[in-house]
Amino acid sequence: MATAQLLLRDPGFDQTLFGSTSVPTPDPSELETQLNLLSVDRVVEGAANRLGRISADQVRSSVDFTAEPDTNLLTVAATTEDPERSARMANALASEYIAFRRNADRNQVINAQNALHREIEELRLQNPDDPQIGELESHLQDLGVLASLQTGNVELVESATPPSSASYPQPRRNLFIAAFAGLLLALALALVREQLDQRIKSPDDLGYAFDLPVLGVIPIAPNAGAAHGSLNDLPPNFGEGFRMLATNLRFFDVENRVDSVVVTSSSPGEGKTTVALHLAVAAAAAGGRVLLIDADLRRPTLAERLELPESPGLSQVLAGIAEPSTVQHEVPVTSAAGGEEPLRMTVIPGGSIPPNPTNLLASERMRDLLAAARDDYDLVVVDTSPAGVVADPLALVHNARGVILVAHLGTITQEGVQRIRRQLDNVGVEALGVVANFESPKTVGGSYYGYGYDVSPADPRQNGSTEEPVSASSSR
Repeated sequence: MATAQLLLRDPGFDQTLFGSTSVPTPDPSELETQLNLLSVDRVVEGAANRLGRISADQVRSSVDFTAEPDTNLLTVAATTEDPERSARMANALASEYIAFRRNADRNQVINAQNALHREIEELRLQNPDDPQIGELESHLQDLGVLASLQTGNVELVESATPPSSASYPQPRRNLFIAAFAGLLLALALALVREQLDQRIKSPDDLGYAFDLPVLGVIPIAPNAGAAHGSLNDLPPNFGEGFRMLATNLRFFDVENRVDSVVVTSSSPGEGKTTVALHLAVAAAAAGGRVLLIDADLRRPTLAERLELPESPGLSQVLAGIAEPSTVQHEVPVTSAAGGEEPLRMTVIPGGSIPPNPTNLLASERMRDLLAAARDDYDLVVVDTSPAGVVADPLALVHNARGVILVAHLGTITQEGVQRIRRQLDNVGVEALGVVANFESPKTVGGSYYGYGYDVSPADPRQNGSTEEPVSASSSR
């Protein structure tokens, strides 16, 4: 890179010398204006003509202009592959700029001379002996001298010389700059991605988003979604997690027993049916009388999972075709030991898919069914459709003691949380809590199991998060 320096002089020097103020000149202290003048087409094209065999665009792309802070110095820097060519280009542009400024100021003086000539001629026509004529002619002579002295108030104080070393390429510097820029870009992209990614990935964040206690943290377990209704089919730690979830509900409110829950989610695929199934199994295995109802009348799957007849089921009961006693199935949840009968739970499958599931679930028959079930069982678990997608669960929430929301960590978003919260707010219902599903086992605790519960039986809702390794594979 070769540089030439220009000095902007006092713009009033020439006028002060002759006592003339009739010729306006631009203020050279405005360095930004002068920098812009350096790059005007006339100056750049004139520099290209001085150099020969080079275009104005080549000159423009090879030259930079800067102003030295707190001075009247302008720097013209030219960078090309040839040091000699860089020096010639910087000097040519500096010289062309000086000529441009000089001609511009000289033209202003000439214009002032012409105006003064016209004024003198008019006075002579009116009165040849007018004494003002002599004064104006004296000023005219001063302007003639001033025109010859015009320098444009700028001078070349340092010519450009060929640089001794190349300003580019500089591989080492460029490599460092590229690495640093790459790091900054990666950090920026990571921050942008984090800001744009609305997925909730931790149980703590899930509880904060819902503003609800986390009743259970369910790690991923192979084949949990297709498991038979026995906790023995799951790894021990995962089964223990469902037992802890059932215990949390049992002691959720000691004054008002939680005898019935509606299990739903924001969207399909969050594992709500698996959580409902194994929650019912855990409660029944603890000795409770448990009824599990498949109220997802749009995609009922409990019958298939538990190897039960798909029909008749709940839809036939609600349509008045079947009695509740005819669609109930007893499912063992423990193995027979020492000749004892295994513990069982009662299951009502969904039945045939009806054309109007919301109307059926909001019917008086459904209200009567749940009311009778709450009298006959210690816990009624109702699996429903996703509340963030259809209104079916909202027809049931007032007929149960509470609602449990199941959320797939890493899939559920802030938008999904807000959607289901609005749905529940619209019907005036607050959920009991949320189950964080599909948590990585490694983050739950050592050896895929660890307790993060600090739930007091007197007030379990004070706890915002639990760390129970339970099981939930894919449901819907």
